[in-house]
Parts: sequence; structure tokens; C-alpha cells
Amino acid sequence: MLFQLGLKSFKKRSWVAGAIIGFSVLIAGSQSVMAACDSNKTFRSKTVTAYQKKGFSSDPKAEDLQKARFEAIESAFKQYPEKCMEAGQLQLYLQKKDDVLSNIDEFVNISLEDQQIDKKKRQITTMIKLTVNAKMLDSMFVATPAAGGGGGKPSFMVWIFAAKMAQSTTDGSSGGGGVKSFKDKETTIANVKNQEAAMEQSASQGGTMATASQSESMAQVTTGGSIERKNDIVTGNTRTAGTRQWQMVPTKSLDAAFGDQLTLNNFRPVPYAAAVNKCGGEEPEIAVSELALDGELSRETLNAITDALQGCRIEFLALGTVDVNTPQQSTLNRGEYETYLKVNAKVIDLRDFLPFDLATVPTFDLRASGLEDNEATENALQLAGKSAAKEIVARLKASGVN
Repeated sequence: MLFQLGLKSFKKRSWVAGAIIGFSVLIAGSQSVMAACDSNKTFRSKTVTAYQKKGFSSDPKAEDLQKARFEAIESAFKQYPEKCMEAGQLQLYLQKKDDVLSNIDEFVNISLEDQQIDKKKRQITTMIKLTVNAKMLDSMFVATPAAGGGGGKPSFMVWIFAAKMAQSTTDGSSGGGGVKSFKDKETTIANVKNQEAAMEQSASQGGTMATASQSESMAQVTTGGSIERKNDIVTGNTRTAGTRQWQMVPTKSLDAAFGDQLTLNNFRPVPYAAAVNKCGGEEPEIAVSELALDGELSRETLNAITDALQGCRIEFLALGTVDVNTPQQSTLNRGEYETYLKVNAKVIDLRDFLPFDLATVPTFDLRASGLEDNEATENALQLAGKSAAKEIVARLKASGVN
């Protein structure tokens, strides 16, 4: 689901990284697509290949068996770009598809392989189960010349990512009639900001229907306090908003994976916290809090950051947000936990006088598992950093930055 948070920038230096972010959102279906895959994802195929009888023997020749095997492996492998690549990565893959398929054994790990021969029908049935060696495949798309900056030097890229995790979720409800809503009860020790959009009322079939196409409230408690919200009471034909509470989470594993992918693609990665020490600009805590709360930087903060980075001759700035769902016990792997993420990212070109958005990565979802809930979250954040960087690099190459 998409959120548009109408909060003004919160500009207080004594920002607390563990601040609670709570807001109500209408429970609706997500429009994003599962794109990134972890290294353990398996792909299966079952193919039937015909062969010709030659001479008196009804048995297939060795080359017939090899051909059937290749067709099954190719069928399973083709699911990987369809399910695990975003548009930019897919474009790079299509450019080298023939090279990849001609050396397909180098990019797959086969865990199950079986062939059955029907001599009467002269058919070979092949079953394959495999995983994709993503690191080996990625090496096919790594930029060999210096990225972006010309003169033989790789370009600098600074990035800021903000991640928040859902601590609790309450589903909305449907019923007949109308809705009785309650104001938030707040016990606040220090600064709090809060906003809630009004719900619309409309007549429907002689009755009253309350629609909640967008109903949100968000608060950040900077030094302590609590927020209590009573659920909307269903009094008739209505749909009410659900409630989800968020908390900021560290992005250390995401940052490490993001920087690693940039290095592999001949960029010079610099986390914003390191760049601000040398170049100046807005404090990292304020930038991260704005991204988490609003999904974007305020005009003042963005100007301060881009001016400072341009003064240091930084070519690119990547911005991103990550929404982390509460880890749940896996329904596929018993004894494990799964974490789902939603990622947004874009790259701003700082090479000209006026910065502009050079590449935008459409929202994508991913999931990762682990033996513990925190391990699942760390694995998911790491996968998010890797996937976002790969897609950003792919889109920059498509824009002529290579």
C-alpha cells in the first residue's frame, strides 16, 4: 500500500533513534510485486523432450539425454529473472542472455535431477530442482570501466536509507451504518507532532456510509511519553481503518550490503554519516527521521545536503526507505521466522548546477528467513541493500552512466 504522510519536517537536534512512530492506515492490498529472491530460493521444472529412433535401438542417444537435460535446466533458470529481477537488472540480463544460457552450468546449483525414458512414445521426461548462483550471475553485469565520472576515476555515491519496523498491527473492520471515532489520548513528556486526516461521509442507498480512503495519524515522541488510540466503533455499514505502530531500526546490515554492491560496480561508496563530517550538510539523524516519517526529505534538508555534497564534488546521492513488517513464524520452514520488507529508492544526479532525479526504483517487496526473528530481519535488510544497489546501478547504466 502507498502512504502519503502530510507531516511537516521535524527539526529538533535531540532526536532519539528509538522514537516510536504510530499511525493509522487503511488496510488495503499492496500493489508492489515480490522481486528480490534470497540465495536459498529454489526453481523447479519438468520437461518432455522427443527423440528420434535410429537403427534398431529404441534407446535415446547420449546427446538426446544431454539436450533434454539442458532444456529442463533452462526452463527452471528462466524463472529467476522473471521472479527475482527488477526492470533495470532485467534489461542488463537480456543484453547478455545468450552468453548466460550458453554457460548455464556455471550459474546454477542442481539439487535434484531425474530422467525417465518412454521408449514407446520416444520421449524423455526430465525433472530439475536448482538454485541460482546469484554472485556468479551478477559478475556478468559488473561495470568494467570507471563508473560515471570520466577521467578513469569511479564516481562517488553517497546514500541515506531509513528503515522502520511495524511493532504491532490491528486490522480494520467492516459493518453497516456509520463510524464513531475517538480522538487520540496522548501522555507526552516532550515534543510530539500529530496529524490525522478527516474521514469522508457520503450517502449510500438511503443510509450513511463512512469511507476511509486515506486516514492517517502519526506521532513522534522525542524524549518519552505514550500514545493511546481507541479503535473506531462500527455502528453500521462502514469500513474502518486499521492501526499499525512503527519503530525505527538500524540499517547497518543494509548499508554494508549497499556499499559492497557499489564497490563491485566501480563506484566509490560513502555513507552519508561519513560524508557529512567532511562536507557538512544536515545532521544524519534529522535526515533519517524525515525520510522515515515523511518518505522524503524536506526542501530545506535536501538543499542543505545537495549543496554540501556538490561542494565536495560528489556525483550521486541515493535516498531510500524501508518498511519492515513484524517478523512472523514461517509457514514454509518450520522453526524459522520470516520478515517482509517494502523498499523505495531513487538516485539524484549532482553533477550539474541543478540536482535532478536521475533514476527511480519502483517499490518492490522481498522476504528473508532466519532461525530467530532478529536474524530474519537482519537477513532481509541485507537483501534489501543488495537488491536496491543492484537495481540502482542497472538503471544508471541504462541512463548512460557506466
